[in-house]
Amino acid sequence: MANDNEFFDKVSNVANDMADTITKTTSDLYQKGKAQVELVKMKSDIRELYIKLGVTCYAVEKGTGDDSQFAEFVERIDELNCKIDEIEAGRAADKEVKEAEKAAAKQAKQAEKSARDAQKAARSGEPIEVKFTGDKCECGENRIGSLPYCAFCGAKF
Repeated sequence: MANDNEFFDKVSNVANDMADTITKTTSDLYQKGKAQVELVKMKSDIRELYIKLGVTCYAVEKGTGDDSQFAEFVERIDELNCKIDEIEAGRAADKEVKEAEKAAAKQAKQAEKSARDAQKAARSGEPIEVKFTGDKCECGENRIGSLPYCAFCGAKF
C-alpha cells in the first residue's frame, strides 16, 4: 500500500511539474507574440508617419501646406524608433541569457557525469584518471579532458 502511495505521489509530482512547465512556456510564447505584434504596429505607425511627412513636405513645397507639423512627425518617429530599439535590445539580452543558461546547464550536466564516474570508480576501487590536454586557462590551471569550461574558474576555453 505504501508503494502505491509513493508511486502516485511521484506521478502527481511529475504531472504538476509538467503543468508548470507548460504554463510557463505558454506564457513566454504569449509575451513574445505580444511583443512582436507591438513591433509590427510601431513599424507600421512609422511608415504612416513617413507618408504624412512626405505629403506635408510636398504640400509645403507647392505652397499649399503648413510646415508646423514637421516637428511633431519627426518627434513621434524618433519616439517609436527608440521604443523599437529598446524592445530589440531586450530580445538580444534575453537571447544572451538563454545561451548562458544553456551553457551552464551543459557544464552542470558534464560535472554531474564526472561526479557519477568518479563515484563509480571509487566504489570499484579503480584509480581515477584525469587527463590534462596541455591547454591552460587564463587562470593558469590546466584544461581537464575535453571540458569546454575551466573546472577551476569556469572560463570558456
